[in-house]
Amino acid sequence: MNPIAKIIGALVLFGGGAYGISQLTKTASTGKKTSVTVTGLEPPKIKNGALQLSVNVAFDNPTENAMSLKKPYLTAFYNSKEVGNSIPSEERTTIKANDRTIIKGINIQVPFLKLGKLVWDLIAGNVPKMEFDIEVSTEANGIPYTDKQHFEV
Repeated sequence: MNPIAKIIGALVLFGGGAYGISQLTKTASTGKKTSVTVTGLEPPKIKNGALQLSVNVAFDNPTENAMSLKKPYLTAFYNSKEVGNSIPSEERTTIKANDRTIIKGINIQVPFLKLGKLVWDLIAGNVPKMEFDIEVSTEANGIPYTDKQHFEV
């Protein structure tokens, strides 16, 4: 093989590797700085034999880089037990640099059977004070993110 072709090949390989490492470092930094927050929990509704929780989630990207964020998967906990979740999705949202995006109305279905004694109050039309922990799972530019927040409804 021609020595000049070897040199050019090595330079291309080195340049590609350096670019790849740069992109990986930028992606990791962006993912670490991202904030995913449950901003609200709408009053619950009774729908199709389940309690439906409608959750709003905000994504903050304080970096100079746009990112691709996977639609969050939400899990609801009542009395520290998992009682329901949202429908998983591979949908992605682009979050612009230095921007906040809010996804409204992500629904969590909580089957009545998982609520125990609380079901009788709901059936009677009484909506008692309820407390839920909502866990958010997503990924930003391939980096997984999980957080849990407490809500009183």
